[in-house]
Amino acid sequence: MSDLDELMELVMDTPDVVYFLRSQMYVNATASAGADWTDTERETADTVTAHRDPRKPPCNLSALDAADLEFATLANWAVTLRVPFTGPVWRSGGRIVGLVGDSTVALWEIVRGVQLLARDGWHGESRMLEDMRRVRNANRKQWGDLDLLLMGDRGKTPESYTEPGLF
Repeated sequence: MSDLDELMELVMDTPDVVYFLRSQMYVNATASAGADWTDTERETADTVTAHRDPRKPPCNLSALDAADLEFATLANWAVTLRVPFTGPVWRSGGRIVGLVGDSTVALWEIVRGVQLLARDGWHGESRMLEDMRRVRNANRKQWGDLDLLLMGDRGKTPESYTEPGLF
């Protein structure tokens, strides 16, 4: 597999990876660990928490951070490559740092734009491959089930973006 083919595989898998990581935010989460949410159950009626320890967030923020990093890595490269896209994105200091809400419009447009670049003869960027590989491998280490998702479609022949060799 060429570097461009590996890069395009990372790009094409990004929507599934983002969806998977965002779905991990609420894995094994239950409302207040099964407690009733009536006012008599809480210490004060004005205090609302998603679980018994109010210092903890009601979801796994590491999963959200990982999903945002996957998207931000690809999106910032799309800006560098001048791939046009619309849709809400979260920015900090002018750099894209994540998706806004549940909208994946920007993500899908970026994937299509990079795919069109590759089909038009773009040879890829080695730094882009390194960045995406680094982020994906870190997420694969932290979220073991991600490998199951990524290996699910390995049976079909992926599209090649490199010129076939003569020999």
